[in-house]
Amino acid sequence: MLGCVILAFAIDSTFSFPRERVVHLVLVALAMAGLWSVIPFGTESSQPGLGRKANTTLLVLILLGAATLLVGYSRLNSDRLIVQAIGERDRSNWPEVTALARQAETPLATIDQSATPYSYYAGLGLYGYGRIPDALETFQRAYDVNPYHLHVINSLATCHEAMGQHREAAHYFEEALAISPTFQPALLNYAATLYNVGQYQRAYRLISLVDPNVNPRRYHEYKASIEAMLSDTTATDTATGVEP
Repeated sequence: MLGCVILAFAIDSTFSFPRERVVHLVLVALAMAGLWSVIPFGTESSQPGLGRKANTTLLVLILLGAATLLVGYSRLNSDRLIVQAIGERDRSNWPEVTALARQAETPLATIDQSATPYSYYAGLGLYGYGRIPDALETFQRAYDVNPYHLHVINSLATCHEAMGQHREAAHYFEEALAISPTFQPALLNYAATLYNVGQYQRAYRLISLVDPNVNPRRYHEYKASIEAMLSDTTATDTATGVEP
């Protein structure tokens, strides 16, 4: 059995590096520790009580292996559902994105290999078909899972802005920019928030840091609106939208 564990670990390490999961290292370490605990080095293998210890260790390893298979299957199924959700997101099928992401999230699987919480994808789906309060709640759950994920923070701020909660939106945009000062979605969206509250100078400074090639349509639209207000033209002071 130990040989099978080591062989499985070798195969997994070969093909999954550098994204192998720590559970595989733990499983191998426990298997080796179990072996050494019943066959101490430098002693006779026929010592009294060795068979009982070996049976107990074998039972523990079998149970551990079964638990590992259960967790592994759960995570594999969750990853499969998230891949489907991402495909539906690319097709703007927002209700299906939310449904698949919610199926993927379980007590055993809450985050994908890129450290993105599954609830983030569910929030994107809710935001996509206009359920902003529900999206805000879902993004908050994603934030609780990974409070340093830039897209999660940006989406949380975006929901606050869409609900007219400018102060809360500014707080999260600033939090994202504190982590990554050149994070383009946060720069662009924060510029829109500052425009909406009449802080045109600050909005212009932020929009000047945005790469025009990242989102050309929104960049030129926002910049033109800000410049119009700064030049005191007769431009209409309309609210500028944000995107997660």
